[in-house]
Amino acid sequence: MHGIEIFRNSNTRPDAGAIACGIRMGLVYPSIVCEYAEWLMNDQDGEGCSDELVEMLIFKGGDKEALRCLEEHGFRESDNSARYLRYVLLSNLQSAGHELLEEIEGIYATFDYPEDMEPCIYYMSSGEDEGSEESVLSRFDNFMIGEKNTLDI
Repeated sequence: MHGIEIFRNSNTRPDAGAIACGIRMGLVYPSIVCEYAEWLMNDQDGEGCSDELVEMLIFKGGDKEALRCLEEHGFRESDNSARYLRYVLLSNLQSAGHELLEEIEGIYATFDYPEDMEPCIYYMSSGEDEGSEESVLSRFDNFMIGEKNTLDI
């Protein structure tokens, strides 16, 4: 399970939809809602979040009521919330080589085997050079660049 640091570590803005998705999937601590509220308080760009909402989120802790409060104020999962969360989690992977490939496969499974990640999965590669560790990692790098552009991060 993760907290708000997964966004900091990947140089991405915390996203309420991705947080809601992460809570629903059991990938982030429910208390991340409080951390998100604190981040909103200090955010220079702002997200149209009132002081009242921030106080309510901090007061409610990390329970489902706080998540419901977020949703009532228009902070919901969107079509790209899971994809954004997946990008953030993949950006946080610290391993190298074969261990990194195994961690990528774990996230691939967690997100219900998305087709767009298949080229990044070692055991799904075919052809002469396509299955080498180096080529799979290269495709993973290209995948992450594409995701960053698609998600406009």
